[in-house]
Amino acid sequence: MSIAAIPATKTDIGTAEKAFEMSLAWEQEVTSQINAMMDLAIQEKDYASQAFLQWFVTEQVEEVSTMESMLQVVRKAGEKNLLMVEAYLTHRE
Repeated sequence: MSIAAIPATKTDIGTAEKAFEMSLAWEQEVTSQINAMMDLAIQEKDYASQAFLQWFVTEQVEEVSTMESMLQVVRKAGEKNLLMVEAYLTHRE
């Protein structure tokens, strides 16, 4: 048995917009993984796992929404106004 190599991390992202696009894509991937676990728990009638996973489902809704919002902010601000994005993030909470 051989173990496949893990691909190198991408370090040249290019733009803030691309970074947030990648972040959103990752959150969507995590959501798919959690949904697959929930589907299995439902199929197996594993109610304890369903209750446990519900927290993650709820959290992922928030994470995806946050990344979608941040991507919109970065797109509106543009690369030349990233300091405004930083100021927005600082005062958002």
